[in-house]
Amino acid sequence: MKFPVLYQRVRIDTIQIKKKQPQLFQARLDKLIENTKKGIMYGEWNDNGRLLEESGRRQLFGVSDPACEYPDLEYS
Repeated sequence: MKFPVLYQRVRIDTIQIKKKQPQLFQARLDKLIENTKKGIMYGEWNDNGRLLEESGRRQLFGVSDPACEYPDLEYS
Protein backbone atom coordinates (compact mmCIF):
# COMPACT_ATOMS: atom_id res chain seq x y z
CA MET A 1 0.00 0.00 0.00
CA LYS A 2 1.29 3.44 -0.87
CA PHE A 3 0.23 6.46 1.18
CA PRO A 4 -0.28 10.05 -0.05
CA VAL A 5 2.92 12.08 -0.30
CA LEU A 6 1.60 14.71 2.11
CA TYR A 7 0.90 12.02 4.72
CA GLN A 8 4.41 10.61 4.29
CA ARG A 9 6.01 14.04 4.72
CA VAL A 10 3.99 14.88 7.83
CA ARG A 11 4.73 11.53 9.47
CA ILE A 12 8.46 11.78 8.73
CA ASP A 13 8.59 15.33 10.04
CA THR A 14 6.88 14.48 13.32
CA ILE A 15 9.45 11.73 13.87
CA GLN A 16 12.63 13.51 12.80
CA ILE A 17 11.96 16.63 14.90
CA LYS A 18 12.50 14.46 17.99
CA LYS A 19 15.92 13.10 16.98
CA LYS A 20 17.48 14.75 20.04
CA GLN A 21 15.03 12.84 22.26
CA PRO A 22 15.91 9.20 21.47
CA GLN A 23 13.08 7.57 23.44
CA LEU A 24 10.36 9.73 21.87
CA PHE A 25 11.98 9.40 18.44
CA GLN A 26 11.98 5.61 18.73
CA ALA A 27 8.41 5.49 20.05
CA ARG A 28 7.16 7.56 17.11
CA LEU A 29 9.15 5.50 14.62
CA ASP A 30 7.80 2.26 16.09
CA LYS A 31 4.23 3.60 15.87
CA LEU A 32 4.74 4.56 12.22
CA ILE A 33 6.15 1.13 11.36
CA GLU A 34 3.36 -0.70 13.20
CA ASN A 35 0.57 1.32 11.59
CA THR A 36 2.18 1.13 8.15
CA LYS A 37 2.31 -2.67 8.37
CA LYS A 38 -1.42 -2.61 9.17
CA GLY A 39 -2.14 -0.15 6.33
CA ILE A 40 -3.41 2.49 8.76
CA MET A 41 -3.02 6.23 8.28
CA TYR A 42 -3.14 7.95 11.66
CA GLY A 43 -2.96 11.44 13.12
CA GLU A 44 -4.26 14.73 11.81
CA TRP A 45 -1.97 14.90 8.80
CA ASN A 46 -4.60 16.56 6.60
CA ASP A 47 -5.77 19.18 9.12
CA ASN A 48 -9.17 17.53 9.61
CA GLY A 49 -9.77 17.41 5.85
CA ARG A 50 -8.90 21.03 5.13
CA LEU A 51 -5.87 20.02 3.07
CA LEU A 52 -7.92 17.66 0.91
CA GLU A 53 -10.57 20.17 -0.11
CA GLU A 54 -11.37 20.42 -3.81
CA SER A 55 -9.28 23.54 -4.41
CA GLY A 56 -6.17 22.20 -2.72
CA ARG A 57 -6.34 18.58 -3.78
CA ARG A 58 -4.84 19.01 -7.23
CA GLN A 59 -2.06 21.26 -5.99
CA LEU A 60 -1.08 19.02 -3.08
CA PHE A 61 -1.08 15.79 -5.05
CA GLY A 62 -0.24 17.08 -8.53
CA VAL A 63 -3.41 15.55 -9.97
CA SER A 64 -5.30 16.86 -12.96
CA ASP A 65 -8.48 14.94 -12.06
CA PRO A 66 -10.16 16.67 -9.09
CA ALA A 67 -12.33 13.60 -8.47
CA CYS A 68 -9.24 11.62 -7.46
CA GLU A 69 -8.97 11.97 -3.70
CA TYR A 70 -5.87 9.86 -3.04
CA PRO A 71 -3.95 9.38 -6.30
CA ASP A 72 -0.94 7.80 -4.58
CA LEU A 73 -2.95 5.32 -2.54
CA GLU A 74 -2.94 1.77 -3.87
CA TYR A 75 -5.59 -0.60 -2.60
CA SER A 76 -4.78 -4.25 -2.13
